[in-house]
Amino acid sequence: MADLDLTAAPLSLAVSLTKGSDFARVIEPLDSTFPVGAELHLIFTTSTGVVDWPATVTTTEARWDKDRVEVDALHAMGPEEARLVYKAGDSDLVWAIGPVILYG
Repeated sequence: MADLDLTAAPLSLAVSLTKGSDFARVIEPLDSTFPVGAELHLIFTTSTGVVDWPATVTTTEARWDKDRVEVDALHAMGPEEARLVYKAGDSDLVWAIGPVILYG
């Protein structure tokens, strides 16, 4: 994977959470692989702080599988913003940022 450009502007992101439903998402690298040891996190900002949902990352994908109990707990906190953060070694990049859309 190419070196991270830590000066790049974050991409747009919108995360939908539906009360009573599981949350499953997969991100695949476009033209390469994720480096061994890379981390991706969905970090939600709520009125009481932040909630971090780390992905399970392999070289070919980053995967989030959250059951409805975790989704409902976050939903109840009223998250307003989500950040997709990529971490590799000592580098952190806010890859995307945007609103959280709540249903239910």
